[in-house]
Amino acid sequence: MIKDPKEQVRELGLFLGKPFEKKEDLEKVVWSYFIKGIVGDWKNYLNPEMEDQINQTTLLKFKDYGLEFKN
Repeated sequence: MIKDPKEQVRELGLFLGKPFEKKEDLEKVVWSYFIKGIVGDWKNYLNPEMEDQINQTTLLKFKDYGLEFKN
């Protein structure tokens, strides 16, 4: 993700069935979430409730693929 976030986010959108229709939308997402490029920097922006919501959504989206996420 760190080496090429734009490509990874684009592929993630395709995988989730929500491809980016406009290059500008992809750029906006990458800029919004990878401003500093520091792993774990999200902790400075998300509160525990937001983190939990993201974790639950991720588990729901990926459960049919047999993927597990460990804390």
